Amino acid sequence: MTRFLRAMHAGLLCLLSAIVASPLPEQERVAADNSEEKVSNPSDLNTGASVTVNPDCSGTRFNLEPRTNAIPQNTESVDFLPNRVSPGVDLVVGAANDQRATIGGFDAYYVHRQGSTCGADFEGTISTAGIDPTIVADPARDAFFFADLALSLSPLVELARTTSGSLLSSTDCPSGTQLVGNNPNCWPVVGVANFSNTGITQSALLDPHLAVDPRISGTGAGDLYVVGQFEDLKIYPTPASVEIVACTNLHLKCSAPVKASGTDTFGSFPYVQVRSDGIITISYWTFTQPIGTSPNLIDLKFVTCTPQGAPKAPVCSTPTLVATSDLPSGFAPGDSGFSDILFPKHANRQEADGTFTTFLVYDRCQSIIGSPNLVAPACSKINVVFTFSTDEGATWSAPEAVESGAGHQFFSAIRDDTSTETINIAYYSTQDDYFLPGEGSPPPDCARLHCARFFEYSDGTFHRSRRRSAGSG
Repeated sequence: MTRFLRAMHAGLLCLLSAIVASPLPEQERVAADNSEEKVSNPSDLNTGASVTVNPDCSGTRFNLEPRTNAIPQNTESVDFLPNRVSPGVDLVVGAANDQRATIGGFDAYYVHRQGSTCGADFEGTISTAGIDPTIVADPARDAFFFADLALSLSPLVELARTTSGSLLSSTDCPSGTQLVGNNPNCWPVVGVANFSNTGITQSALLDPHLAVDPRISGTGAGDLYVVGQFEDLKIYPTPASVEIVACTNLHLKCSAPVKASGTDTFGSFPYVQVRSDGIITISYWTFTQPIGTSPNLIDLKFVTCTPQGAPKAPVCSTPTLVATSDLPSGFAPGDSGFSDILFPKHANRQEADGTFTTFLVYDRCQSIIGSPNLVAPACSKINVVFTFSTDEGATWSAPEAVESGAGHQFFSAIRDDTSTETINIAYYSTQDDYFLPGEGSPPPDCARLHCARFFEYSDGTFHRSRRRSAGSG
């Protein structure tokens, strides 16, 4: 396990993704390099000094919105193609729900294509009727995929595809804010993943997520997979299932949906990844009994699917149990007023012998204050926990906390760095909150309340390696 984890946690209200995006209020800054962060001076360790991630920039504005009277963006997603701008400078594409009327729609995207300024060069929308956009990169084909949830009565996911050549072209994609319809050459291929099931006339789709097969050959190589939480609205309590759709890479021709959650009645919050051998892996959770009953047991599940080559649908195995929680699926960190949803996410690492280890993280509440049947009951302590499986998900290690720090750790994200075969975990933390007992004064070069710390995990132990400013919260 010496190569196991490199974990990062950041201050409250700081966006952290698997490639580490550190926000300022309503303005996200993205780090555009998947290599190990470099510390230029060993004396900077644990001092709160900034860490240079990209050789040309230590962070960037997420979009082109002025800071004055900024309007929030949320549900951010970001991915990148390494070295596509120039050696050491990556092409970064982000997406978010954007509340600005001037952008032309909620499903905004933001493109960073030059290393000198590190700012967004242009932004736009795919449609005027989509929310919750997601971005995923396809390095093997030099492409990006965009998806959003259609604001319609039908459970549809809108899809779009582009290449680095288009995004780097000032002719196809002029700089500035481009409204929908003004820059069709930026995302020239569009499609729809239709999750409608025959016979279910009142339905909805929630929480769509994307993954692309990274291979260049083999059945399903390059296929795009869309998963979502499909709900039958005619029944209460509303049953839900995890559905998956397979789409072709070049033309976005999609299969019919397939249920990946088996016989589970409330399959919710799916997350999908594709291993380097093409096997599709999905994690999700399900209630083990009707909502509102006590105890409120929740099972975390894992399932694998075998590609058939889009537009043929994949074939999925029977889901296996990862862990069980006897606390609610949604809980509020203390009296914060917002809900943290138990949302499993995972990453797959190929080992030297060709087998795979799957690592899964989720947010676990240790103790509920008050009634567990509230919409977001207060939790006295939230931990990010991880577990792993070396046998295709048949068995899992006992969940253990990533960090034992004070306060809450939550909103975890995970990704495998294939260049080093290191599993990276990012999450929010309140342990550096100035107002926590015993914290005292924050370091002078930290932001207003919170700092981020970086840890190495080797030989079964976390080792603190460095600390950086994480933005005000």
